[in-house]
Amino acid sequence: MNSERRAAPAAGPDLDGLTCALERHHALLPSPEPALTDALTALRRSADQAHLAVLGPEAVGKSTLVNRLVGTDVTPESPALPGTVAPVYVRHADVDAPRYRIRLARGDGTDQPVTEDVEDRDAFDHWMLQQHNRDNNRGVLSGHVELSAPMLSGGLSLVDLPGLSGVSAAVSEQTERDLAGRAYSVVLVSMGRGSLRSLLDTVRELVEGPRPTRVAALVFNEADPRLLTPDRLPATLAMRRQSVTEILAPLDRDGRLGVSSAGLYCLNLLQPDAHLLEGLRERLTASVRAEVRRAAAETTRYALPVLDAALNRRSDRVAAVLSGSLHRLEIDRSADEALAGLGSRHAPAAPSSGTRPGGGGGDELRALEEADRDREWTEVAPVYLEEAARIARTLDEVDVPLRNGLTITKGHAKEVSDEVESALAASRKRIAEATTPGFRRLAEALDAVAREREAYFDARVPTGLHRTTAQDGKDAEVDIGNYRYRSAGEMFQGVLALENSRSFQAAAALILPSVHYLGGGHRGHLRRDLRQLRAHTSSQLLGPGGAPAPSWLNSRRELVERVRTEVTKRIEHLAGTASKRTPLMLGALALHQTRIKEARADIAAWDRRLSTLRGDPAGPARPAGTG
Repeated sequence: MNSERRAAPAAGPDLDGLTCALERHHALLPSPEPALTDALTALRRSADQAHLAVLGPEAVGKSTLVNRLVGTDVTPESPALPGTVAPVYVRHADVDAPRYRIRLARGDGTDQPVTEDVEDRDAFDHWMLQQHNRDNNRGVLSGHVELSAPMLSGGLSLVDLPGLSGVSAAVSEQTERDLAGRAYSVVLVSMGRGSLRSLLDTVRELVEGPRPTRVAALVFNEADPRLLTPDRLPATLAMRRQSVTEILAPLDRDGRLGVSSAGLYCLNLLQPDAHLLEGLRERLTASVRAEVRRAAAETTRYALPVLDAALNRRSDRVAAVLSGSLHRLEIDRSADEALAGLGSRHAPAAPSSGTRPGGGGGDELRALEEADRDREWTEVAPVYLEEAARIARTLDEVDVPLRNGLTITKGHAKEVSDEVESALAASRKRIAEATTPGFRRLAEALDAVAREREAYFDARVPTGLHRTTAQDGKDAEVDIGNYRYRSAGEMFQGVLALENSRSFQAAAALILPSVHYLGGGHRGHLRRDLRQLRAHTSSQLLGPGGAPAPSWLNSRRELVERVRTEVTKRIEHLAGTASKRTPLMLGALALHQTRIKEARADIAAWDRRLSTLRGDPAGPARPAGTG
């Protein structure tokens, strides 16, 4: 064997199962618990992006090891001037050939980097290697490689971190942001006793850092092949273990990093033995998975009790409604407080601060629409101006041949009508496409208020009929009460509306009947209708002095009023249902109570299973990565 210890796959809870359980139980609450939302985000992050970082001094073979682990040459290597200028993240993707990207500092002082695709490996090397980018003068923050590699399937990511020398402060800060809050395992690479001593600073940083970390393995890149012969290998391993014990292990006094128990491997990375390399690959994969499970268990240490306590409070409220102890006045007061600030005629003055999150005086829905109005109009104004000018040009061009004579044929009148309608239809389509993102953002913001108000009422007066964000999941459509907002196209059926509620389409259709007279048509009538249509286009698509177009603004206000009406109806319906204690509501609450009981039992079971990974007294944790 080329290692002192082979790691077997560590047993542990299924993270997908744990995440699904938390989401399912979380959905029993009327509104999301912030602590639970954060925990779910951390769990998904751990499961989706388990990190294995390769650490070590310059020129010891870190990049070579990464290439050997994934089975192909993907990360930069340079014998002339060793060292990458920034971390390289290697992830799995179903692609035929590796894809390369780089992240660069903007250069304008902002924190947001820019990402650029790189054509091929040679171009990637010119960005990432000190040999071509001395002292990182080109401002690279990180490199990214995606390729099809079995070891990386399932979310594991390899991180090739550069040596400590030559790394800029910007790269260090960006790397900390990228890895903050993520649990990861590390493999330390050395080339002998002298190189091992240079790992001291790296181990000190790991010991003192807040990031949960486990040393999965130490790899000695042995340049002398005589040290790896069957008769010399045991002595080589013993020698390297003694070096680790004397130099690195004393820094890991509490054993949190697992330096003493880490697997020890001696390989010639330029020509590694395939069987021995596979053993290292298996150990590292198992270690990363075990570390992810341990980090997940730590994440839920406080999340599970928070969820259990929230469900217990929910159960008490449900019991109060089922027993009939909730008075009608309390139900009405809760409904009034939920509607306060919406500008509804049914709502009283806003409750005092702290009564309801987001509560306050005034018309909150209208204020929400007004908050981003200027920015939204800036995005779509050019389209409105262009379409107004386009329609005006079309109508003017149509009018030119009509200036002489008194009558026109039916066929000619039909051609005029079709040309005008075609122009209007094209403008409607382009305006709808341009305004879809803004209307969707507004609809989602208004819908969030509607959900929050309904959740506020249901938290105080459970009815079993409340829909939650967790239950709805991600939907391309936006629900606002009984109204489902699908796209701006639906809204814009009435956007380009005449003052008497006739659409542009209806106006264009009226052109044809208005010009018919006996066997021909009246040219004057047609020109008059075209002038009226041109004037109406300007009034609807051009606001005074650059102000928002009336058609656009009225549609936004219509959406606000629709939400106001729907949320008011919904809360009044829930309040009436609670007051009447309908059989439907009581049955839904009884089922809700049963599900809460089942959820709390499942939470207790998960807590017992996770306690062994957390090292709780109920069951001591097995060190991650030791099998």
